[in-house]
Amino acid sequence: LLYLRNDHTVLSVFQRTDGTNLSSKTRIACLFMYLCTVMFATAIFYGQQQNSWFGDVAASFLISIIGTLPVFITKKILINAKPTMVPHSVNIAEFEEIEQAILDTLDEGEDADAANG
Repeated sequence: LLYLRNDHTVLSVFQRTDGTNLSSKTRIACLFMYLCTVMFATAIFYGQQQNSWFGDVAASFLISIIGTLPVFITKKILINAKPTMVPHSVNIAEFEEIEQAILDTLDEGEDADAANG
């Protein structure tokens, strides 16, 4: 059921789960893209006389493929898009210097308190 809520173009608009790369705006855009491509594919076969039931089935199959394929590719690209990790090195000597400076400051504060107290 979770996969259906994320993968189905219409259901994913209304029942979005958290933890995916697709926002609500992206899901609505995918639904709009699906509707436009289905209308485009239907327009290709509009007014064409089909001689048998097989022609109608083949036309429906082609309309389905034409409508689904762009949305599927777009969703896969967006889902697999991840921020790039930039490797960098950490200079531990800097942290050791900062730690030593903090410890020295704390020691000075304790010595001042002991002298005043």
